[in-house]
Amino acid sequence: MYNKILVTLDATPTDRAIIEHIKALAKTMPSRVALLHVADGWAARTYGADAGSLEIAQDKAYLEKVRAEFQSAGILTDAELAYGEPAKEIIKWVEEKGCDLVAMSTHGHQFIADLFLGSTSRLVRHSVNVPVLLLRANPELAEAWVHEVLEPGQLSTAKHGFGRAKLTRGTVLLLWGLRIYVLVMIFLIGVQIWQALRAGG
Repeated sequence: MYNKILVTLDATPTDRAIIEHIKALAKTMPSRVALLHVADGWAARTYGADAGSLEIAQDKAYLEKVRAEFQSAGILTDAELAYGEPAKEIIKWVEEKGCDLVAMSTHGHQFIADLFLGSTSRLVRHSVNVPVLLLRANPELAEAWVHEVLEPGQLSTAKHGFGRAKLTRGTVLLLWGLRIYVLVMIFLIGVQIWQALRAGG
């Protein structure tokens, strides 16, 4: 059924849930797996494949580690690093290279926040013509995997990345709250203007 599965990775421990699920699924089918991570830092967005930042080097090393993990499980696996806006690059990859399933971990963002700001998983699943598997990340399993797989020098980087995901959720909630406030203020100002025009007329 799924000859080729695209697994999108954040390069943080939140990937662990989808990695474990797809390893089991790919061995059952059997399926070929393509791993895709989109580097979206300033250097990646600005210079693309020519970027030479620490972020890019870490992302490449991470992809190779995960690819080796799938290969050791007997699963034919390719890995690719893209550059830019994650949702856009994932959709582009599916359209150009094709797959039978897109598999992604989610961070459990709230519906209201996603409604106002959007999320990578929501944008992808509404834009591709293949099934999209969304699996919510398990923080406890992710944290355990940090100690098992990453090199000692990479431990703090992975923990920092996982913390950044939490911070991002908090930032998202703050931003949608500010947007709600702005919309309410615009509405109230509009009402006042309407009342003033009505009184003047």
